Amino acid sequence: MIYSYLAFYFVGFYNNSEENFIRWTKILLIEGMSGSTLGFVFGMTFTDHTNGLIFLNMFTFIIYFSSGIFANLSPGKNWLLDFLSPLSPFTYCCEEMMRTLLDDRWYTDQILNFYNFDYGSETCLKRSF
Repeated sequence: MIYSYLAFYFVGFYNNSEENFIRWTKILLIEGMSGSTLGFVFGMTFTDHTNGLIFLNMFTFIIYFSSGIFANLSPGKNWLLDFLSPLSPFTYCCEEMMRTLLDDRWYTDQILNFYNFDYGSETCLKRSF
């Protein structure tokens, strides 16, 4: 929660309304719960905690890579991204974070189209759980 407050304050959102702040906090909570769930799954799967951490880091990197943080999600450019991006809860969180950050800007649609963020806010919030 503290990270959410600090990030919202220091990033300098164009739309710094209370509604946008609650939306930002909700997205970060969903992303944190998704990451915690992955940690619990890998912690319970492996008996050795070192192996669990190694596989968790590899899996998390792959999931983050397919969420649009590191790569453009345009269809047909990479078969691995086409397969993994709908499965990753971080894909929807990343898109919703970008929508919240760019709220009320004149160039929002251009950036969202460039990165192929076309699910929409309602779909992102439903699928990120």
